[in-house]
Amino acid sequence: MKTFLVLLDLDGTIIEIKWCSPVSLIDESINKLQDVFEALQRESILSTIMECSSDSSLLINLDHQPLLNVQSKLNLYGIKSNNGVYIFAVDDQFCLDPFDNEQMRKLISRFMFLLQGNDQKQGFHNPESTRFLFEEIQLLNNELVNTKRMLEKSNAKLSVLNKELSNRLVKDPLTGLVSRYQYRSEIEYQIRQHQDKLGVFMFIDMDDFKSINDTYGHQTGDDFLIEFANRLKNMPLPNSAKLRIAGDEFGVFIYGLKSVEPSDLESYWELIKRHIINEPVVIDHHTLVFSLSCGMAVYGQDTNEIYEIIEYADFAMYKAKKAGKNRYSRFNLEEYKDVKLKKD
Repeated sequence: MKTFLVLLDLDGTIIEIKWCSPVSLIDESINKLQDVFEALQRESILSTIMECSSDSSLLINLDHQPLLNVQSKLNLYGIKSNNGVYIFAVDDQFCLDPFDNEQMRKLISRFMFLLQGNDQKQGFHNPESTRFLFEEIQLLNNELVNTKRMLEKSNAKLSVLNKELSNRLVKDPLTGLVSRYQYRSEIEYQIRQHQDKLGVFMFIDMDDFKSINDTYGHQTGDDFLIEFANRLKNMPLPNSAKLRIAGDEFGVFIYGLKSVEPSDLESYWELIKRHIINEPVVIDHHTLVFSLSCGMAVYGQDTNEIYEIIEYADFAMYKAKKAGKNRYSRFNLEEYKDVKLKKD
């Protein structure tokens, strides 16, 4: 059975994948949901997303949408969320066999509105929680008389899961790190768990990684990224989330800090040098010497916004590259404002 639940921006950009089965259904290179489907369907899918965003009381249904390069069609259901639009998709056979189509549509409708209601109350911060809810609703199809009572039980279980399940995230398929679809949710979760504490976001970019792919091929490049990710995972940083942002861009969010001094940032950079950079990577008898550029921004000092802390660290990383690479840079708000002013 092919199915997924995603949270989207209004232009179809994927903010987060709640679940996807099979995982390959939405390739990591795809940024916009409509690109999963055949070209002729993309305009109607985008229109559905926009229509959902205009009215929180609407549940929009779009049937028989053919997937790109796959002999399969999906039925789509869309509803507005706090941060965008939820789209739930399931293949045709799921709604026709073995379940009665009309009954299944009613159950999916209840699922989507319950999803929206919980999102408004507390947010869906764990994909397993959301999957659990839908699987419970499938079971209820055999006991329609008790549907209301069972849905209330499912909702209670979901609340418990949202509190207990904190680390079952969608992993990046190549490196095993927290993926680009989930890292913002993981940062938000850790901030909620450590309220009134500081955090440091390190935006890490490899210097001249393209030359590795160009010289040795993409397989060697992938093997290099896997080894880099393993070194990142093994770097001794308690209370940290280690993430793959995209391509050769990685991140580390250190949370639950009482204070952050310049010496702390220097010690983080020393850890990166000692555990990641100092030893070359050897792949198929090729010895690959490499360097990194890193930008650091402090949550609770530079900003209290998730999207800003990532952007600020990214800005500081590019400052490190311009200064000669193979170094780190601390974010400076005045520099950032000056650059933005010049661009405007």
